[in-house]
Amino acid sequence: MHRVAPRIVVLWLAETRRSLSPAAHRAELLHAPLGWATVATAALAIATTAIGIAAGAAPLIRAGGAAIALTAVLAGLQAAHLARSAASGGTRRSHA
Repeated sequence: MHRVAPRIVVLWLAETRRSLSPAAHRAELLHAPLGWATVATAALAIATTAIGIAAGAAPLIRAGGAAIALTAVLAGLQAAHLARSAASGGTRRSHA
């Protein structure tokens, strides 16, 4: 998320022929707390789902599925933040 997403946004913006500041080419576009929350939620989702499957515990599997859905929402928010920051020239400082 911290390397791939900024690159995808920069490529998308370059494709739309928008001019990009030097900051738009770096990871300064990231919102670090949101990125780390996404990573933590993904790890929790994977662990909970795996444990639930191994134990045959449907409630854990459902909890893991909910955590996976939350991870997708957080990743979408990060992508929106990246696009907004890159479009504005990356002038906002991240918390990284």
